[in-house]
Amino acid sequence: MMALAELLILGRLEFTETNMNLFKICLFTIIFFNSTLFASLNTIEKNDFIYQKKEETPIVKFDINKKILNDSIVLQWDQKTNIEGFKKLGNFLYKLNAVEQSNENTININENKKNLKLVEVRGQKYMISDSSFIIEFGQEIDRQKFNKEYSIIPKYEMGSRTAYQPLGFENLNEVFKRFGVDDRVISFELDLIDPNVVLQ
Repeated sequence: MMALAELLILGRLEFTETNMNLFKICLFTIIFFNSTLFASLNTIEKNDFIYQKKEETPIVKFDINKKILNDSIVLQWDQKTNIEGFKKLGNFLYKLNAVEQSNENTININENKKNLKLVEVRGQKYMISDSSFIIEFGQEIDRQKFNKEYSIIPKYEMGSRTAYQPLGFENLNEVFKRFGVDDRVISFELDLIDPNVVLQ
């Protein structure tokens, strides 16, 4: 009887050892596959992130679809004004491919009150610019310091945006390039004049 009990205990011990070994193998296999799966998912997430970073486009601060036609001359129209070679656009007269020099048939541009240019908007219509512009700023920007740095004069403020006095077309491109890389500037645009609106 004792011998039978010893055999049963030995058999159970061997069975338990075998089960423990199987359990350890199963546990090791599960841990190994889980860690492999986690590592591959982590790699996919990282690669997705890198791929998305490459797809990001740079922030556009200025609408390139608004093009100043520097070879244009624009004058305010009144009923007395009749200049050969100029076309009427709302309350303005304009001439493309013009040279800013007076002769017998054209008006002296220096006598004109404002230096105005045509702006082509998306290749479809014309607006007028006197080289004034509007800037949208980030939060907590010292605008007075900014204005001194660029030597620009504000007209009025509208929340995060400030409208500025005309700068002159000869300086505008250079200043706009600087705005494009200035972190304080969120966006900027020409303060365009609708040719069909009468100026005061």
